[in-house]
Amino acid sequence: MFDPSEDPFTKLLDSPPFFDSWYTWIGILLIAILAGVRSYMRGPQYFSQTSLEGKVALVTGGNRGIGYYTAKELAVRGAKVYIACRNNDLGRAAEAELRKLTGSSTVYFLSLKLGSLQHIRQFCKEFKEKEDKLDILYCNAGVMTCPPTRTSDNFEYHFGVNYVANYVLISELLGLLRAAAPSRIVLITSAAYFLGQINYPDINHDKADYGNGATCFSQSKLALMLLMKKLTDILEDSEVTVNACHPGVARTDIHRYMPMRTSKFLYISTLPVCWYLMKSAADGAQTPIYLCVDEAVKSTSGKYYVDMQEKAVEGPAASKEEADKFWLFTQQLIDSVHSKRESGDASINQSVTSNDDTSVEDKKDK
Repeated sequence: MFDPSEDPFTKLLDSPPFFDSWYTWIGILLIAILAGVRSYMRGPQYFSQTSLEGKVALVTGGNRGIGYYTAKELAVRGAKVYIACRNNDLGRAAEAELRKLTGSSTVYFLSLKLGSLQHIRQFCKEFKEKEDKLDILYCNAGVMTCPPTRTSDNFEYHFGVNYVANYVLISELLGLLRAAAPSRIVLITSAAYFLGQINYPDINHDKADYGNGATCFSQSKLALMLLMKKLTDILEDSEVTVNACHPGVARTDIHRYMPMRTSKFLYISTLPVCWYLMKSAADGAQTPIYLCVDEAVKSTSGKYYVDMQEKAVEGPAASKEEADKFWLFTQQLIDSVHSKRESGDASINQSVTSNDDTSVEDKKDK
């Protein structure tokens, strides 16, 4: 005989309402917490649509990652955008993609190899032939914990690419920035600057243990903070501002040499956690976009930002005396490279020739 109490439909009707169950509310609370933490980890989003019509912007490393998304937002707002990177194929592809996504016909790729001072100077010479002003210079390109190698000028790679290259690039383009004033320089640094020390006697890490390169990376990021400090003084009355930012820990190719990327097992096993806790490249671009675009920081200079908020500069990076000392030290280093190159010193170009500049970074791209 059929027992109505055994009917599944009857049991469903007799069960407690969905929202009367503690399990339901616990599940909702858990989902809300997870969504809240994820939103917090993404950081604030920049929504202002400030027009950049008539502006000229240069973004190094604009072919992918944070630089790509920053270049995209600058183009959307009407700026003429130059993306500069070392890999011609990736650069041309990014140019085509950005033109299609933004509808802008004024996105251009330029080849720039930050591992060669000769190439940087040639790049700047050609750029000055194209443009008579530069409104926004976003120094985004860099490396982190790469294998030990040297630039074509025999600098340790982190120090040479992350710092010396930007020093020379800014110096060469300063005339165009002054011509466009009010204009902006934005440097991408890292919270790791606070762990850095400038090792004056062994700046290229010839004697110290290289390890995974973290010490060299943090030194290069401290160097950028000192560069910001000195440039702020030099440009005080020029309406050319210079600020730095930490974009947050984002899922970009900057981590390509980390164990979680070099090990397939670690990559797969940590992928869900990394997706949840790390910013996307687009999220990481929000603070750089803010510093490049927002009217609120139009006259602000010499500041350090995280998640679109100004943070105190601490340690040696806050010292004017240290910034002055390091500026002079850098000039001496570059003068020494020039002298060695003029004399045909074999230590120059011993690792990366100026003809092909095939660095460890180029090899990784292929």
